[in-house]
This record gives sequence, structure tokens and C-alpha cells, in this order.
Amino acid sequence: MNTPTTATNEAANETNDDAAPDTADTAITPAVILFGTDEGGKPHASTFTQAEVELAERAAGLMGLRVLHIISDEHRDVGAQLPAGRIFAQSGRGFVPFVKKALYERLTTLAGPGEAPPRLVSAMASSPPSSDAPSPAGDFARPVSWDAVTVGSLVLASTGPQEGWFESVVVYTKADSLFELRWRDWPDEAHFVRHRDALALLSPLGPEA
Repeated sequence: MNTPTTATNEAANETNDDAAPDTADTAITPAVILFGTDEGGKPHASTFTQAEVELAERAAGLMGLRVLHIISDEHRDVGAQLPAGRIFAQSGRGFVPFVKKALYERLTTLAGPGEAPPRLVSAMASSPPSSDAPSPAGDFARPVSWDAVTVGSLVLASTGPQEGWFESVVVYTKADSLFELRWRDWPDEAHFVRHRDALALLSPLGPEA
């Protein structure tokens, strides 16, 4: 037979066991959504956890994005279909991947009308502008084949599965089909290395571009 002390301890353990998943969930459960379109009209959206809310809201201000706090089941349903975002510590801006148009339209419907963002997603250079600001895409060569890729070429890279693809500039070519790159729109972020199989070529700019 359990003594009062034993029963109390068991009750406390059960309470702790119930609370533990809640604490863990807050570290991975989406709490806020950042969304908006870039200057080309392409939709971007991603989620951030409760611990990232303050940083995400600050990044939204820098990047001209709208913010939707996840407070309903409909919000949670949409959030579950969005990629997780990422905050860059050095610049305070965020990595907000591309999303499908249909999903973005559903998100904007849920969010309702809001103020137009003060800046576009692609306007992510350091502020105030400086010589380190990203150059327009047309300033970089778009190779038509991998044999044509060289320093200064503009290609697409991603940070991981379902994270979207972003323009990157080749800064160094290595052996075994490896390339050192930098993000075109985040020039102050650290360089990174990708294998050719983890990159993609952009469509060459035609005479009409």
C-alpha cells in the first residue's frame, strides 16, 4: 500500500512527466509566421518558434515582411506546411524560403488585410546602403552549363531540404566539383561550400530581360 509520501511523489512525477513534453514542444512548435513577396512577386513564408518570436519580429521589420502569430487551429495547419525559418545572428535578418502560391494565398486569406510592407523581401542589404550591398542579378553571369561556371557566376543554392532556393555567387572553385559561395542578397553572411549536385543553374537572361 502506498504511503501519503509515496503517493505525493508519484503525483509529482506524473505532473513533471506531463510538463516535460510541453517544454520541449515550445522549442520546435511554430509560434509565428513571417511572410511576404519579393520584388519579382514570388511568395516567401516560414515559421519560427516561441523562443525566436522577438528576433523574427525584428527581422520582419528589416525585411519588409508581415507577421502572423499562430493562435488558431487554422494557423497551425498552415504553419505545419511551411518550412522553418532561420535568423542570421550577424545581420538580424532571416532566411525565409519560397513557398507555393496556393499555400501563400491561403496564408494571406487567414491573416486578412494588413499594411503594405515598408520594404521588399529581396531588399536585404545592410542598412544604410554601402559598397557591400548586393548587386542586381544582371551584374552576375548566368552560366548555361556547369562547364561555364566560374568565379562570379550566379547559381542557386539551398540550406537544406524544403528550405527553398536562393541566388548565390561563386567566389572560389574547388576540386571534385566543389564550390565556395556567398548568398547574393546576404553579402555579410559567411561563405559556404556546396557540391555541384547540391546547386542548380538559373535560366540565362534573354534579350527581353
